[in-house]
Amino acid sequence: DRLCVDGNPTTTPTTTPMPTLTFKPTFPGDLEYRALSAFYTATNGESWESYSGTAMNINWLSSEDPCSGDSWYGVGCASGEVVELDLDSISLDGTFPTEIGYLASLTSGVFKYNTLTGTLPTEIGQLTDLNSNLWFYSNAISGTVPSEIGQLTALNSELDFMDNAMSGTMPSEIGQLMAMTSKLQFGTNDFTGKLPTQLGHLTDMKDIFRVANNRFSRAIPSQLGRWTKFTFVFDLSANDFCDAVPTEVQALSSNVVQFEVTTGNKIDEECPILETEPPTTSPTVTVLPTPSPTYCGPGYFEDQGCTLCPKGRFNGFDSASLCAVCGPGQVATQEGSSSCELCPSGRYNDDVYGIDAWRHDSIDDCVQCAQGVPNQQQTGCEMCGAGTQAGSDGCEACDEGKYADSASVVTCKACEVGKSSNSSAATCEPCAGLALTTRGEGAASCDSCERDYYMNEDG
Repeated sequence: DRLCVDGNPTTTPTTTPMPTLTFKPTFPGDLEYRALSAFYTATNGESWESYSGTAMNINWLSSEDPCSGDSWYGVGCASGEVVELDLDSISLDGTFPTEIGYLASLTSGVFKYNTLTGTLPTEIGQLTDLNSNLWFYSNAISGTVPSEIGQLTALNSELDFMDNAMSGTMPSEIGQLMAMTSKLQFGTNDFTGKLPTQLGHLTDMKDIFRVANNRFSRAIPSQLGRWTKFTFVFDLSANDFCDAVPTEVQALSSNVVQFEVTTGNKIDEECPILETEPPTTSPTVTVLPTPSPTYCGPGYFEDQGCTLCPKGRFNGFDSASLCAVCGPGQVATQEGSSSCELCPSGRYNDDVYGIDAWRHDSIDDCVQCAQGVPNQQQTGCEMCGAGTQAGSDGCEACDEGKYADSASVVTCKACEVGKSSNSSAATCEPCAGLALTTRGEGAASCDSCERDYYMNEDG
């Protein structure tokens, strides 16, 4: 569904493709190791230290898996995956590498009080598990805020760009971060332009919104008045805002501890007419009706018109700017797919990270298991356990009278004469007592010999 501001539909969140892998992960944590190794190199890891001069690169790159062995300083793990980077005040010096997007399970990233430079990579939009912190406060980061930031829809607090050297406008995609409740900070940079009206979507915001000490301009959007839960710091000071403070925004001041709007702005001054705006005294002209916008639907992406998603990619939204690669165990064999289909039963697709579209564009990309059955994600094969065999829909129990004594058995074997088994058996039990034998192989139970018959060693 599309949200609207002043009757205009906003853009549906889109997905940034992961950087292309030039290697195949070969062990648990390999992908995360590559990401952190690239970060270590790009930020001069050999020189990380605290203000007192203590080395802060403890155990970094000491093991192939950052979540096994000795703990790497500032790296938090859960269930064998990197979920936290807390690298506050350790002299990070350099730029963010694109490989940061490989940390798919990251929930918190703290990089404040360092000397990071350069622009933020668009791959930061791949960190969709982020939910509590993305903190760049007090660095020297330049360039614009990537629009892909709007993909971090789980983020609920601490999106902090304060005290850097960033510029450009605030992306309208900020309005997609509707889980945000606190600490949205853009202050002390060189941002320009007007605040996006899409900020009005963040109706759960409660405290700390700072854009002070920039060059934001134009009228303050009335949609900020929808933040009716806001109670703490609302600071728009030291910019170039003009016109009157909207009534809806002014109403927030009665509940807000620090409400800074007029200081350092041009409030109550008429906003200057921009070159792209017609003067208010212009002669009356005939205005043609604005055509309704045309949106590209599912299965398409917008590229100077609506273009079909290529094979191996899909899009299930309206107004998407790109099509995503099918996920693990999935393929899209037709152009214009709005979703991907699972590999057929008994087959798998081994592109575990869902990155290369050409590995998802044909049913032949789904491989038959030579032994065993596909795992639950259909990304590889696994052997069935004792007492089971590979079936058309996964591992299935051995029938009565058959057995499988190890996980390497592809097909259950029949019990030999003189032995029987129930279903799901790992072994066959010898006949004993009055029930002396079986009438052939593959028996589910033992029988007594008929009259005039006896059992010899061969059954």
